[in-house]
Amino acid sequence: MSEQTHSRRAQSAHSSIGAILLLVVQAIGVAVCAFLAVMLVFVSDSCDTTTCNTGEIATGMMITGLTPIALWVASLIHTIVRGRRDESNWWVPLLWIVVTAVVAVIGILIAFQGGPNTFH
Repeated sequence: MSEQTHSRRAQSAHSSIGAILLLVVQAIGVAVCAFLAVMLVFVSDSCDTTTCNTGEIATGMMITGLTPIALWVASLIHTIVRGRRDESNWWVPLLWIVVTAVVAVIGILIAFQGGPNTFH
């Protein structure tokens, strides 16, 4: 085995280890987003039938709770495909963590938009 092949395999192994650790971090983030989605129900606590849009609150809850799961699955598939091709894959979960955070914030903002008028 040549020195270049050995170095390439070591680099691939390090990239895969980093990707696995970041996938675990992303999975923890998905659990946090699910918890946040459940807590978003409290946006409607001070609502009556005319001050809140419960459809918007529910939409924000679903975006915050369900979309990160789908993004984690996409991240997992993308990471595996790049790993099988011996391409660097450590950055894939990192990118999807950022996308997940942005989507979760959008979901939270949608839920707040449907809440009482004090958030406007």
